[in-house]
Amino acid sequence: MSFESDMKKIQKKFDKRLHNATVATLLNVTTQVIKGTPVDTGRAKANWQATINTSANGTVESTDTSASGGKTLKTAVPVIKQSIGQVYHLTNNVRYIGVLEFSSKTKKGWVRKAVKQFNKILDRNIRAEFRG
Repeated sequence: MSFESDMKKIQKKFDKRLHNATVATLLNVTTQVIKGTPVDTGRAKANWQATINTSANGTVESTDTSASGGKTLKTAVPVIKQSIGQVYHLTNNVRYIGVLEFSSKTKKGWVRKAVKQFNKILDRNIRAEFRG
């Protein structure tokens, strides 16, 4: 084995671990945002749209009234897995999403909480990935 081939193996392993930590972070934050969305009809929760390189336009007609947001997360997961090296967007275009985020019922907003915790979540996932 040469030094160059050893370095390529190390780089490949590093890239895979960094990829895994990034996917985990995007999944954690997306889950936190979707799960935290208040539910009345479920339309706001269902309208979190995951896209790559450009934000979603318009709204979707489906609803997601589950506490887990599983239906909405199911559509986001494949996008998250494909988004590495690109710009990931999580967009909600229902006209009242801002009202929900800033209402007294959401206690300082669930989206703002998720964004505020992003670096902490990323750090945790990087540490977990590189421990092994």
